[in-house]
Amino acid sequence: MNPPQNQVEKDIEITDASEIISQEAMEKVLVKILSNLTAESPGSYVPISNLGSEFNRLYGQPITKAIKRFQPSKKLPKFLELCSSLKLYKSEEGPWFVSLN
Repeated sequence: MNPPQNQVEKDIEITDASEIISQEAMEKVLVKILSNLTAESPGSYVPISNLGSEFNRLYGQPITKAIKRFQPSKKLPKFLELCSSLKLYKSEEGPWFVSLN
């Protein structure tokens, strides 16, 4: 019996930033990172700066540099809005937060 299609995609390991060449690949990476960051409290929001820091720690480059490879003019919040599996929230104080959808 084959696992559900979304389970197969979730198990794909992207270990190098050079493998992130599409919006879909980046979204999978970000979902995995957010899942790890919110493991203790699923559904909670994380500052996008924390998401970016964790991406940089894991892949050795700024998240914006990786995004510009396939979306040259996109800023991080604009890119995150395009990801159907993520929710974006801007606090009254100004910082952006993201969570899993």
